Amino acid sequence: MTVQQQPDAYEKLAAQYGTPLYVYKTSVIRRQALRLKKAFPDFVLLYSMKCNPLPEICSLLAELGTGFDCCSGREVLAASETGLAYERIFYSAPGKTRQEIESSLGKSLVFADSWTELELINSICRERGIVLEAGLRVSPAISLGQGTKPAILKAVPDKFGVPEEDLPARAGWLASLKNIRITGLHVYMRSQVLDAETLSSVFSHTAAIARLLHTNPGFQLRYINFGGGFGIPYQAEEELAIEDIGRACATLAKDLLEICPGVQLFLESGRYLVGQAGSFVSRILDVKECRGTTFVIAEGLLNHFFRPALARLLGDLTESLPAGPKGPCEPLWGGPGILLPKVYGTPAPARPVTLCGTLCTAQDCVARNVVLPDIVPGNLLVFPNAGAYGAVLSPHDFGFQKECRQVLIADD
Repeated sequence: MTVQQQPDAYEKLAAQYGTPLYVYKTSVIRRQALRLKKAFPDFVLLYSMKCNPLPEICSLLAELGTGFDCCSGREVLAASETGLAYERIFYSAPGKTRQEIESSLGKSLVFADSWTELELINSICRERGIVLEAGLRVSPAISLGQGTKPAILKAVPDKFGVPEEDLPARAGWLASLKNIRITGLHVYMRSQVLDAETLSSVFSHTAAIARLLHTNPGFQLRYINFGGGFGIPYQAEEELAIEDIGRACATLAKDLLEICPGVQLFLESGRYLVGQAGSFVSRILDVKECRGTTFVIAEGLLNHFFRPALARLLGDLTESLPAGPKGPCEPLWGGPGILLPKVYGTPAPARPVTLCGTLCTAQDCVARNVVLPDIVPGNLLVFPNAGAYGAVLSPHDFGFQKECRQVLIADD
């Protein structure tokens, strides 16, 4: 639901809708969408619905002219219900069923994830007596290393798409598919990247694949989805220099449009559009001491806001292994570090505490021995950067706890 912003919004919303609660702000979503559009004027934005499919957020982004990147038949249906034309809804995911493909025809552009899936789509279209425009996801011959500023490495085995190096040998076979015209290309590598040079290089590689396919008789490119990967700072990282990537992409767009006149260029974004727009609000239920540790018990942590609990667990594992992973392992983990909340309510001196939820498992813990002020029963914990991979990623039914509500604040 969408509500108007009021003074002392968190406490008033908590009183009205209860806690735990997700609060999203329209002003931040509009700001992020505007920034991307300004940086990439030659590209159409696609919202990666999987990061937060709240209908009110999807409707807002559709009003702002954003298309949708969908990874299931249900997401395609939800995207089409916003009223967008099918050319602005891209369906790209591994393992699509016949039913999902059939239900998506006319509602989205379907991107095949394998040679087998291309055959299935061609067979469905042959049975229907139609010739369909379809796309193909390609796994590039490069990969990204660890960290938010990763090195570009040689390709590794990849569950998504078909290998770039296999494309030349498939030219004749692709041309033999009489009920498909392959007009779309999709390349996506990884999310939560905070280095402009890395992403610019990835997009440059995608452009090189597009130029190769332009000479392939099995392709008639009209749509190129460059993917995305735009990250947001969760800890003390520097913000991604979107404008620098935009300048590099302007050159790519100019070159591609000269080679493929009329081709439409797309970029995906989920986390960058909505991640900073959301906060998770929980109420402190109890504070207790045990053998020198102060435990804070709050609502809905692991079961309604899974990311920080999992980040704490993986962070513990990372610290215990000398050569442990640096992350990210998205959408589950952004890398080492703890996402701390702000505390609102009755003042109290800061002290070291361990933040836990109410589930009957010791793993329902988001932070150990962190210093926080105002730790008093009844006060609110407000976790920032909860707009992406928060509610949608969480095991809400675990333990049959209280329902978690989500509200969109019209605070523009």
